[in-house]
Amino acid sequence: MTSEFWPEVAEDWCIAGWGAGCIDLDLTPWAGSPNVKVAFESYSFYGNPLMIDNFTVSQYLNTEESEINKDLFKIFPNPASTQFTVLLPDNYTYSEVILMNQLGQVVKRADVDGVSNVVNISIDQKLETGLYFVRVIGAGKETIQKLVIN
Repeated sequence: MTSEFWPEVAEDWCIAGWGAGCIDLDLTPWAGSPNVKVAFESYSFYGNPLMIDNFTVSQYLNTEESEINKDLFKIFPNPASTQFTVLLPDNYTYSEVILMNQLGQVVKRADVDGVSNVVNISIDQKLETGLYFVRVIGAGKETIQKLVIN
């Protein structure tokens, strides 16, 4: 480059214009491990600056918003403390409701009886407060929504 470049608009970043593509790293193999460190190594060809943006490391299970369709079922109350209700649409084809913790581990399961579109789930006293995921599955599809337990 003959002049300095500093990204200013979205089109200046990866996949939107020129330069290297975006990189997504799956850190699942280190989930639950203490003291995990992430480092970046690169080189600057001909003195061009290295730019890193939108870097996030989270303890929460990643659920893309495109996978979440909140119109397919409803959860109430949310936040919940002793129990919550899953309200399925009238024409549902779901067979099971699963409660997962932040690591994606199943902490509770409930079968859908096929008669009622209401599933009541009691919360065990041993569950810690925090973010959980309610996953409904059946007929080759699944939908996930977030639930806060307090």
